[in-house]
Amino acid sequence: MLGKMSYMVHLRLAGEVEESVPVQTAFSVGKIQVSLRKKGRTKWTDLGQALDFHNTFVLKKERAPHYCDGVLVSKTEVNHNTLIFRVKLPPGTIRHVPVGRHVYLKALVEDAELVRPYTPVDQSLTASPQETDLFLMVKVYPDGVFSSYLSALHIVENPGDRVLVSGPEGAFSLRPLRDVTHLYLLAAGTGLTPMTRLISLATQEMENISRKTTLLFFNRGEEDILWRGELDQLA
Repeated sequence: MLGKMSYMVHLRLAGEVEESVPVQTAFSVGKIQVSLRKKGRTKWTDLGQALDFHNTFVLKKERAPHYCDGVLVSKTEVNHNTLIFRVKLPPGTIRHVPVGRHVYLKALVEDAELVRPYTPVDQSLTASPQETDLFLMVKVYPDGVFSSYLSALHIVENPGDRVLVSGPEGAFSLRPLRDVTHLYLLAAGTGLTPMTRLISLATQEMENISRKTTLLFFNRGEEDILWRGELDQLA
């Protein structure tokens, strides 16, 4: 992703490669290194055949979301009606979702293809993110078709149920917040999810700016407050 553009590499490789594809990223400088290990010792004269739109820039609004298979590996209860779903992506997949952006989940539910946006959260509000999996905080509504579908997915060791996960979408930018010294956040219910990573970011000392963060969090009752213990730790 380069601003409003996407850079596409689309090749039919000259030969088979191993399934494990290590990907290293340096987001601060925009560098991505993809390592492909050939199967066998055959010599390739080139990398492969260029396919449609290879080595081109495409406007983000003109490209369809790219989905990959995510495997559900755990469900953790947050409160009486909200769960955190941990989704593991295919080997070699790096899905960096910038703060304030979301992903789409897609599934076939009752013979209808449904798509819903969800904002990933970190595994914990108070710990530094280290996992490469996606963590999605979802409120399960009794009459919610998609949230009920997610809640009913099974977790088994090899593998769990699957759901299609898109790349990051959205246009939120942190740039206007760089010089902010007092940040006010308003959220209600699961509207907290876009705020969680903002809170983690704002409570860090970055660029020698000490930020005071105030969260106004609206809920019907105390039992509905998400991550109350972790919020209390930060207060």
